[in-house]
Amino acid sequence: MIRTVTAGALVLLATLTQAGHGVAIRDAWIGFLPGDRPMGGFFVLDNRSGREQTVVSVSSTAFEDVSMHRTIDQGDAVTMKPVASLSIPSPGQVEFAPGGYHLMLMGPQRPLQMGDQVPVQLRFESGEVATAQFSIKPLWQE
Repeated sequence: MIRTVTAGALVLLATLTQAGHGVAIRDAWIGFLPGDRPMGGFFVLDNRSGREQTVVSVSSTAFEDVSMHRTIDQGDAVTMKPVASLSIPSPGQVEFAPGGYHLMLMGPQRPLQMGDQVPVQLRFESGEVATAQFSIKPLWQE
């Protein structure tokens, strides 16, 4: 889901990572689930590069598999669909949030706990890579 988010509306504060191509990753967190259950990754991408940027893959050394998904509410059913790539208009933002776009993180490489930080890399069509530290937090935040 593409939507505008103002700084005053943000609940979480996190590290801002600026890639050389003008895309910033902010408010990065992973919703904790115990054991080997898949976890969701959430963040905001800000594109200030002056041109559209396209995320073509995601990865993390902390998980066996990381992929982009989108939750789709069809009224009588909610499904998750894989997203092969995602374009970010310029100027513009894309929010990865519960109920919309999110990362699906599967197979943690080690037991994770609240407060841990794990790196996640986003690869862009241009070949550039942006890395951000994602904080492990409760899935349901107030």
